[in-house]
Parts: sequence; C-alpha cells; structure tokens
Amino acid sequence: MMNPQKMDHNNCDGDEMKTFTEAVVDTRTFSSCPIYDNGNNFLLKEGLDDNFKDDEKKCLINGIGDKDNHIERDNPGYMNQPQKDDLGMFGVNNLCGQYFPYPMPWIYNPFFNPYLMNSAAMMGGCMAEFGLNYNMETFLPGMAPRTPSQHQINNTLFGNNFYDQKNFPDVNSSLLDMFSLRSQMPTIDINKNLSTMDISKSQERICTKLLTQLKEGKGNELNLDDIKDHIETFATDQYGSRFIQSKYEVAGKDEKNAVFISLLPYVHKLSQDVFGNYIIQNLFSSGNEFQKSQLLDILSENILELTLNQYGCRVLQKALEAGDADDASLIYNGIKKDFLRCMTDLHGNHVVQKIIYKISSEYHEEIVNTLEEASNFYPIISLALHQYACRVIQMMIEKFNGSNKDYIMDKLQRHWKSLFIHEFGNYVAQKAFIYGTSVDQQYILISIRDDMLRFSRNKYASNVIEVCLENGNPDQVDFLVRKVFEEAFYKLLYPMIEDQYGNYVIQKMIDKANPSLRKKLITLIKPMQNQLMKHSFYKNVLLKCSNAH
Repeated sequence: MMNPQKMDHNNCDGDEMKTFTEAVVDTRTFSSCPIYDNGNNFLLKEGLDDNFKDDEKKCLINGIGDKDNHIERDNPGYMNQPQKDDLGMFGVNNLCGQYFPYPMPWIYNPFFNPYLMNSAAMMGGCMAEFGLNYNMETFLPGMAPRTPSQHQINNTLFGNNFYDQKNFPDVNSSLLDMFSLRSQMPTIDINKNLSTMDISKSQERICTKLLTQLKEGKGNELNLDDIKDHIETFATDQYGSRFIQSKYEVAGKDEKNAVFISLLPYVHKLSQDVFGNYIIQNLFSSGNEFQKSQLLDILSENILELTLNQYGCRVLQKALEAGDADDASLIYNGIKKDFLRCMTDLHGNHVVQKIIYKISSEYHEEIVNTLEEASNFYPIISLALHQYACRVIQMMIEKFNGSNKDYIMDKLQRHWKSLFIHEFGNYVAQKAFIYGTSVDQQYILISIRDDMLRFSRNKYASNVIEVCLENGNPDQVDFLVRKVFEEAFYKLLYPMIEDQYGNYVIQKMIDKANPSLRKKLITLIKPMQNQLMKHSFYKNVLLKCSNAH
C-alpha cells in the first residue's frame, strides 16, 4: 500500500492520486473518515472524487471545525467530540508524524451502523491517558470497542473481502495498518475487565446471599430457577446440594431438563466432590436413557480417575446399578488396563464388583485371562486374602460359570484351611461353599472336619462353619454334626460349648441337625449342666436346647 506520509498529493498525477485514494479511502467505505496532515489540512482535499456526496465534501473541507455547521445539530454525540483545531492539544499531531484518522461530525454512511464507544476503548485504549471521559458514536468499526467480537472488523461488516484485498495480516489490525498508526501502549479491554471483575463479584454476592438464606432456613421460597446461574456453587455446598436434590425430586419434567442441562458442564467436577457426587448419582437414578447416556459419555474419558476417587467411585457404582450390560462394558473398557490396580484399591474394588455383577458373561473369559497373566505378581490366593480384592474374588465366584469359575476354585482348593482362619479370606470360603459345585463343597466340609475344634473356636473359621450348616443340604449338615459324636465329650463338645465362638457353632448344629441327631446332641449336653453353668456361654446353649423341644 502506498504510504500517505511520503506522497506529495499536490504534485501527483491522476493515476497516483486514484491509487492513493483507493488505498486509504477504498471508494465510499471511509467517506466519513477525514485524514489530516501535521498542518491540520485535509489531506485528500484535491483527491476527492465523485464517490463523495457534495454535502460530505463541503462538510469535510470547509465545515469540519465550524460550530455553525448544521450537521452538528444532528449528531447526538457531536458536543463530546474533539474538533479539528483541538487535535493538537492532545499531542496527536506529534505522534511521530503519523496521520490520525478520527470520525468527525455524524454523516450518514450506508456501510456501517453506529457503535457506542468511549475514550478508554478507543484504539485499543491508546487514548485512555488523554484524561477524557466521554461517549460518542462512530461508524468506523476499528475505532469501536475491541470486544465483543461483533465490534471488530469482519467481512460481514464490510460485505466483501476488503482486508484480504489489501493484504492486511489480520482482520483486527487492518485499519491500523492502513493508516500507519500503531499503538505502542498496552491494550485496555474495558469490557473484559467489567466481565471478570464487576460482573463476577456481583454474581458472587447474589450466590452468597442465596446460600445464606438456605443455611438460615429461609430458602423455602427459592426454586431451582432462582439458582440456575449459580448451580455449580450450590452443588458443591452442603446446603446447596441438599436443596438441589430435594427440589429435583419434586420438579416437573421441563424443570428437571433445565437443571440437567445446566449441570452438564460440571458433571466431571461434581462427581468427585463431597457434596456434588450425590446430585450426579440422582441424575443417574432418575434420568431417562438418553440423559444417562450423556452422563456416561462425559465421564467415559476419566473412568480410571473416577474409579480410584472416593466420591467418583460412588457415581460409577450408581451408573452401573442404573445401567445395563453395555454401560458396564463401557466402564470396564475404561479400567481394563489397570484392572488389578482397581481390584486392590480401597475405592476401585467397589466399581469392579459392580462391573462383574452387571457385565455380559462374554467378558468373563477376558477377565480371567487378565488374572492369569498377572498370576506371577498377584496369584489368586493372594487376591483372596487381600483386604479389597477379596470382595472382587467373591463376586467372581458368585457370577462366573463353567470354566471361568473352575479356574478360580481350582486356584483356591489347596488353600481352604488358610482361608478359613483369615480375616478376609474367610468370606471367600463362605462364598465358595454357597456358590460352588457339590465337589467344591465337599472339599470345604472335609477341611473343616479335619480340624473341627480349632476352626470352631476361631473367630473367622467359626463363621465359615455356621454358613456351611446354614446353607448345606441335610446330608452335608449331618456330615458336620456327626463329628462331635466321634470324639470324647471333653475333647471336642465341651471345649466348643465353653468357647466364645465355639458355642455359636453348637447352637447352629442344634438348629439345623435332623431330629434324630438334635435329640442325641441335647442328650449329651444336659447331663453336664452343673459343670457347664459356670461358663456364661453355656446359658445360651442350654436355652437353645430348651427351645428345641
């Protein structure tokens, strides 16, 4: 583009002037934007062509600083605009000899609608230090506030590719490049400052006021619509979370949909929040299939993180409870690379249990293969004795079938006695008896009978014996009860009766034995009443004997 500073417009020929005029004015586009040299003379006086209206020429050349010009009376902001002769007082004429484009009296221009602007926003804030405080209207988009975006130069405003034709580097700087005027001062975005400071503080005050009402028990008149702009803050507050949950339960369909949409941007954050997670759980419980699918889509990118999180794991459990096998497979795929890690995690094991309970059986083999591949580091018996993984093993025993269950049971078969007396393993043994095959059950019963006294007086193993008596068939129950008759009274039955754990096993035998064995057992116990009365636990056994008749 030709530089207007170095062009002698009085000596140039018609073609040069035409080129200059097109470069700076671009026909009618900037007909209302006069340009002055350092002598306050209108630079394009002799270069004006027929694209300018006669009244514009007269105004621009002769009447720009004339207070009697009738156009000033039609311009609402005219009195606040600096006049031609006043420009020097601002030091504009000393800006390194650069030309300063400035909109003067209001002239009709069909290319632009007027925009309200103020001194602080002009030229990206470069006039903020002039000490002015005025508002006015301008037809020049580049002079308008630089935010929001619709105030900036774009093809919609120009109706063409003006800045592309002139090879300007970008749309926002096109006017400044055209006039060779570049601000050396930092941009002051007043609108942005107002948005992030004043508006946010105002919203914060409103939110605080509403929460205070709830905490003071004065929020009965509030509804979900009142807090929609503060939904995130309310959801992470103890009282706010309860308010949302209670109102959501009784809300209508449209109101629920509105709340659901307003919560979507915060689903991941709220899922890991001490109060917010309850709201997301409610969305899974009461949402329709499409809404639950939306929630899972949002959470699917962070399944592992949520699985290992104290609150996120609860959300996933609720999602699994409310979902189907496909939902379970989606969550499984999010953790399968860290399956063992999740199994042995305080929070993750709960999610894995729900997955195994809900997922399609076609995935069972894949899970077993994962366990087998990790068996050198995590053998099945180690997982069965693990505080958290033992729960997952129990669920596998319950839900797996065929060869997949056989794999688990075979790995445990040689370790029943160790499992009986273990604080976590005993639960695995209990599940194994309840859901195992008859062969599996027989191995467990034989292991118990081999050391009945020891196991009956053990805190954990005694529970296993009671479960076997409770869930076994008549033959299996008889198999255990007959053991007490095979040993001398003082070697087995008496020590069991006087023990804090063993006496419960005897009571369960009396309950579950067939009539013949029950009578025989009571006959052995009652004659020893005088000797046994000194033991507090015997009273319970005696009471059970009395109730059995």
